Amino acid sequence: MELWDAYDAMGRLTGKTLVRGEEIPSGLYHLVAHIWYRNKEGDLLVQRRALSRELAPGLWACTGGSALRGEDIEAALRRESMEEMGIDPELGGAMRVLSYTTKDAITEVYIVPFDGEISDLRLQEEEVMDAKWMSQEELAECIGRPEKFWQYRYLELLLRFLREHPVRGEAENCPV
Repeated sequence: MELWDAYDAMGRLTGKTLVRGEEIPSGLYHLVAHIWYRNKEGDLLVQRRALSRELAPGLWACTGGSALRGEDIEAALRRESMEEMGIDPELGGAMRVLSYTTKDAITEVYIVPFDGEISDLRLQEEEVMDAKWMSQEELAECIGRPEKFWQYRYLELLLRFLREHPVRGEAENCPV
């Protein structure tokens, strides 16, 4: 049984506990962490979800998931990354891109620097069947392709953020 902390609409802990799979009462939310790894070339590390996954089987997606009871966003980012990809993230260089609320979740979206090789990843077979580096142009082509890539509601905002915050040397006009 997976337990989550309950938050109010302002992102404050309520002291209540939610159980994964049970209906979340109106006005309560659980915390979700999304990690977009970006390398020095500006490419993003994406994972292909295992075919056995209930949600989005076989689709390409970012790393992430729900924070467990007692975890803050940093702990959730670290755990999800270690579980799914075998990456111990350097969160000191992480950038919070955005936060948004759905009917039952508060999702925090982060870009984290990472320059590892695909061959060095330790994919969790139950959740992840493959991983690859994807250029920002390739990601843009995935918008509107729900048969290939999970359609995060914020993809266009993420791409705009990446253009406005390039990796040093990624853009011609980027200061040295």
